[in-house]
Amino acid sequence: SEMCIRDRCMDRAADLWTLVSNLKNAAYDEQVHILQMLGDKLINDCRIEVFGVTIEPLWVEAYCYDETRFPDQNTHRSSKQKNRFGQLYFHERGYGGVDICLSNSEDFCLSFLLKATLANGHFLTQTQLPRALLSTGKTKADFEHLEDILHPANARHTICHTTRVNLTKPCYSDAPLTSFALDAIPKYDFRFARKNLRENVRAYLLAYMAAHPDCTEQEYRAECRRVFGWVPDLVRTWVHN
Repeated sequence: SEMCIRDRCMDRAADLWTLVSNLKNAAYDEQVHILQMLGDKLINDCRIEVFGVTIEPLWVEAYCYDETRFPDQNTHRSSKQKNRFGQLYFHERGYGGVDICLSNSEDFCLSFLLKATLANGHFLTQTQLPRALLSTGKTKADFEHLEDILHPANARHTICHTTRVNLTKPCYSDAPLTSFALDAIPKYDFRFARKNLRENVRAYLLAYMAAHPDCTEQEYRAECRRVFGWVPDLVRTWVHN
Protein backbone atom coordinates (compact mmCIF):
# COMPACT_ATOMS: atom_id res chain seq x y z
CA SER A 1 0.00 0.00 0.00
CA GLU A 2 0.98 3.65 -0.33
CA MET A 3 1.44 3.96 3.43
CA CYS A 4 3.76 0.91 3.45
CA ILE A 5 5.87 2.41 0.68
CA ARG A 6 6.00 5.75 2.51
CA ASP A 7 7.10 3.99 5.73
CA ARG A 8 9.83 2.12 3.83
CA CYS A 9 11.02 5.41 2.28
CA MET A 10 11.20 6.91 5.76
CA ASP A 11 13.09 3.85 7.07
CA ARG A 12 15.68 4.04 4.29
CA ALA A 13 16.07 7.79 4.72
CA ALA A 14 16.38 7.33 8.51
CA ASP A 15 19.16 4.74 7.99
CA LEU A 16 21.07 7.18 5.79
CA TRP A 17 20.41 10.11 8.16
CA THR A 18 21.72 8.12 11.16
CA LEU A 19 24.92 7.17 9.32
CA VAL A 20 25.46 10.79 8.26
CA SER A 21 24.94 11.96 11.86
CA ASN A 22 27.55 9.44 13.04
CA LEU A 23 30.18 10.87 10.65
CA LYS A 24 30.81 13.98 12.70
CA ASN A 25 32.49 12.39 15.71
CA ALA A 26 33.98 9.29 14.09
CA ALA A 27 37.72 8.62 13.74
CA TYR A 28 39.13 8.66 10.18
CA ASP A 29 38.90 4.90 9.50
CA GLU A 30 35.33 4.85 10.77
CA GLN A 31 34.49 7.89 8.60
CA VAL A 32 35.70 6.05 5.51
CA HIS A 33 33.66 3.00 6.56
CA ILE A 34 30.52 5.14 7.05
CA LEU A 35 30.99 6.80 3.64
CA GLN A 36 31.31 3.32 2.09
CA MET A 37 28.14 2.17 3.87
CA LEU A 38 26.29 5.24 2.57
CA GLY A 39 27.50 4.43 -0.96
CA ASP A 40 26.38 0.81 -0.55
CA LYS A 41 22.92 1.90 0.57
CA LEU A 42 22.52 4.39 -2.28
CA ILE A 43 23.21 1.58 -4.76
CA ASN A 44 21.31 -1.30 -3.17
CA ASP A 45 18.59 0.26 -1.02
CA CYS A 46 17.65 3.43 -2.92
CA ARG A 47 16.47 4.71 -6.24
CA ILE A 48 15.95 8.37 -7.14
CA GLU A 49 12.64 9.51 -8.69
CA VAL A 50 12.59 12.91 -10.41
CA PHE A 51 9.97 14.15 -12.92
CA GLY A 52 9.25 10.70 -14.32
CA VAL A 53 12.92 9.63 -14.43
CA THR A 54 13.99 6.69 -12.26
CA ILE A 55 17.71 6.83 -11.47
CA GLU A 56 19.39 3.65 -10.19
CA PRO A 57 22.96 4.35 -8.99
CA LEU A 58 25.66 1.86 -10.06
CA TRP A 59 28.84 3.82 -9.22
CA VAL A 60 28.89 6.60 -6.61
CA GLU A 61 31.76 8.64 -5.16
CA ALA A 62 31.72 10.33 -1.75
CA TYR A 63 32.70 14.00 -1.50
CA CYS A 64 32.87 15.28 2.07
CA TYR A 65 34.30 18.51 3.44
CA ASP A 66 34.45 19.11 7.17
CA GLU A 67 36.98 21.82 8.01
CA THR A 68 38.44 20.07 11.07
CA ARG A 69 37.55 16.39 10.58
CA PHE A 70 37.60 15.63 6.83
CA PRO A 71 38.97 18.54 4.76
CA ASP A 72 38.75 16.96 1.30
CA GLN A 73 39.83 19.68 -1.13
CA ASN A 74 38.30 17.72 -4.04
CA THR A 75 34.84 18.59 -2.70
CA HIS A 76 33.35 21.60 -4.51
CA ARG A 77 32.26 23.06 -1.16
CA SER A 78 29.10 24.42 -2.75
CA SER A 79 26.29 25.64 -0.48
CA LYS A 80 24.19 22.99 -2.28
CA GLN A 81 26.34 20.28 -0.67
CA LYS A 82 25.30 21.44 2.82
CA ASN A 83 22.11 20.75 4.78
CA ARG A 84 20.15 19.55 1.72
CA PHE A 85 19.69 15.90 2.69
CA GLY A 86 18.12 13.94 -0.18
CA GLN A 87 18.29 16.73 -2.79
CA LEU A 88 20.17 16.97 -6.07
CA TYR A 89 23.15 19.23 -6.78
CA PHE A 90 24.11 20.00 -10.39
CA HIS A 91 27.85 20.75 -10.60
CA GLU A 92 28.70 24.42 -10.97
CA ARG A 93 32.27 23.68 -12.15
CA GLY A 94 34.47 20.84 -13.39
CA TYR A 95 33.41 18.18 -15.88
CA GLY A 96 29.71 18.48 -15.12
CA GLY A 97 27.64 15.99 -13.19
CA VAL A 98 24.91 15.50 -10.61
CA ASP A 99 25.30 14.62 -6.92
CA ILE A 100 22.79 13.46 -4.34
CA CYS A 101 23.39 15.59 -1.25
CA LEU A 102 23.34 13.77 2.11
CA SER A 103 24.56 16.54 4.43
CA ASN A 104 22.03 17.20 7.20
CA SER A 105 23.79 20.25 8.67
CA GLU A 106 25.31 23.62 7.70
CA ASP A 107 28.55 22.43 9.38
CA PHE A 108 29.81 20.22 6.56
CA CYS A 109 29.46 19.35 2.88
CA LEU A 110 28.53 15.79 1.91
CA SER A 111 27.29 14.59 -1.44
CA PHE A 112 27.71 11.53 -3.64
CA LEU A 113 28.53 11.93 -7.30
CA LEU A 114 26.28 9.78 -9.48
CA LYS A 115 29.17 8.63 -11.67
CA ALA A 116 27.31 5.80 -13.44
CA THR A 117 23.58 5.15 -13.32
CA LEU A 118 20.65 3.54 -15.05
CA ALA A 119 18.13 6.26 -15.91
CA ASN A 120 14.84 4.66 -16.95
CA GLY A 121 16.94 1.60 -17.76
CA HIS A 122 19.55 3.41 -19.91
CA PHE A 123 23.19 3.30 -18.78
CA LEU A 124 24.56 6.85 -18.34
CA THR A 125 27.92 8.19 -17.21
CA GLN A 126 28.53 11.28 -15.07
CA THR A 127 28.26 13.80 -17.92
CA GLN A 128 25.43 12.04 -19.75
CA LEU A 129 23.07 12.07 -16.72
CA PRO A 130 22.59 15.87 -16.45
CA ARG A 131 21.97 16.09 -20.21
CA ALA A 132 19.35 13.33 -19.98
CA LEU A 133 17.62 15.03 -17.04
CA LEU A 134 17.56 18.45 -18.72
CA SER A 135 16.16 16.88 -21.91
CA THR A 136 12.88 16.51 -19.95
CA GLY A 137 12.39 20.28 -20.36
CA LYS A 138 12.87 20.93 -16.62
CA THR A 139 15.65 23.26 -15.43
CA LYS A 140 18.49 22.54 -13.01
CA ALA A 141 16.64 24.67 -10.44
CA ASP A 142 13.46 22.57 -10.93
CA PHE A 143 15.43 19.42 -10.13
CA GLU A 144 17.36 20.97 -7.23
CA HIS A 145 14.15 22.15 -5.55
CA LEU A 146 12.73 18.62 -5.37
CA GLU A 147 12.58 16.93 -1.96
CA ASP A 148 11.73 13.34 -0.92
CA ILE A 149 13.30 11.92 -4.09
CA LEU A 150 14.92 8.87 -2.43
CA HIS A 151 12.72 5.76 -2.68
CA PRO A 152 13.29 2.20 -1.44
CA ALA A 153 14.87 -0.38 -3.74
CA ASN A 154 16.21 -3.91 -3.31
CA ALA A 155 18.90 -4.04 -5.96
CA ARG A 156 21.05 -6.81 -4.39
CA HIS A 157 24.22 -5.87 -6.26
CA THR A 158 27.62 -7.13 -5.12
CA ILE A 159 29.23 -3.93 -3.85
CA CYS A 160 32.97 -3.24 -3.96
CA HIS A 161 35.07 -0.18 -3.21
CA THR A 162 37.88 1.62 -4.98
CA THR A 163 39.44 5.08 -5.28
CA ARG A 164 37.69 7.98 -6.98
CA VAL A 165 38.23 8.75 -10.68
CA ASN A 166 39.98 11.85 -12.14
CA LEU A 167 40.61 13.75 -8.92
CA THR A 168 42.22 17.16 -9.39
CA LYS A 169 43.95 17.24 -5.97
CA PRO A 170 45.96 14.51 -4.18
CA CYS A 171 43.76 14.95 -1.10
CA TYR A 172 42.31 11.56 0.03
CA SER A 173 43.16 10.19 -3.42
CA ASP A 174 44.15 6.79 -1.96
CA ALA A 175 40.97 6.48 0.12
CA PRO A 176 38.45 3.88 -1.18
CA LEU A 177 35.55 6.37 -1.30
CA THR A 178 33.89 4.88 -4.39
CA SER A 179 31.17 2.24 -4.10
CA PHE A 180 30.27 0.30 -7.23
CA ALA A 181 28.07 -2.59 -8.35
CA LEU A 182 30.59 -5.25 -9.40
CA ASP A 183 28.01 -7.32 -11.30
CA ALA A 184 27.07 -4.28 -13.45
CA ILE A 185 30.61 -3.78 -14.77
CA PRO A 186 30.68 -6.55 -17.44
CA LYS A 187 27.21 -5.49 -18.68
CA TYR A 188 27.84 -1.78 -19.29
CA ASP A 189 30.57 0.53 -20.57
CA PHE A 190 32.65 1.32 -17.48
CA ARG A 191 35.78 2.26 -19.44
CA PHE A 192 36.10 5.50 -17.45
CA ALA A 193 36.89 3.39 -14.38
CA ARG A 194 39.44 0.89 -15.68
CA LYS A 195 42.56 2.55 -14.27
CA ASN A 196 40.95 2.75 -10.81
CA LEU A 197 39.75 -0.86 -10.98
CA ARG A 198 43.22 -2.35 -11.61
CA GLU A 199 43.89 -2.97 -7.92
CA ASN A 200 40.45 -4.62 -7.53
CA VAL A 201 41.16 -6.85 -10.53
CA ARG A 202 44.58 -7.77 -9.14
CA ALA A 203 43.22 -8.67 -5.69
CA TYR A 204 40.39 -10.71 -7.22
CA LEU A 205 42.72 -12.51 -9.64
CA LEU A 206 45.32 -13.40 -6.99
CA ALA A 207 42.59 -14.92 -4.80
CA TYR A 208 41.16 -16.77 -7.82
CA MET A 209 44.63 -18.07 -8.79
CA ALA A 210 45.22 -19.34 -5.25
CA ALA A 211 41.89 -21.22 -5.38
CA HIS A 212 42.45 -22.48 -8.97
CA PRO A 213 46.23 -23.03 -9.26
CA ASP A 214 46.00 -25.30 -12.34
CA CYS A 215 44.31 -22.86 -14.72
CA THR A 216 46.09 -21.56 -17.81
CA GLU A 217 46.75 -17.86 -18.42
CA GLN A 218 43.89 -17.92 -20.97
CA GLU A 219 41.50 -19.26 -18.33
CA TYR A 220 42.57 -16.57 -15.85
CA ARG A 221 42.04 -13.95 -18.56
CA ALA A 222 38.58 -15.35 -19.33
CA GLU A 223 37.63 -15.18 -15.63
CA CYS A 224 38.88 -11.61 -15.50
CA ARG A 225 36.74 -10.67 -18.50
CA ARG A 226 33.69 -12.45 -17.04
CA VAL A 227 33.87 -10.52 -13.76
CA PHE A 228 35.26 -7.13 -14.82
CA GLY A 229 34.39 -6.94 -18.51
CA TRP A 230 38.01 -6.39 -19.56
CA VAL A 231 41.54 -7.71 -19.03
CA PRO A 232 44.30 -5.32 -17.89
CA ASP A 233 47.70 -5.60 -19.63
CA LEU A 234 49.25 -6.51 -16.29
CA VAL A 235 47.42 -9.84 -16.08
CA ARG A 236 50.30 -11.65 -17.79
CA THR A 237 52.76 -10.26 -15.22
CA TRP A 238 50.49 -11.18 -12.30
CA VAL A 239 50.01 -14.71 -13.61
CA HIS A 240 53.70 -15.39 -14.26
CA ASN A 241 54.97 -13.80 -11.03
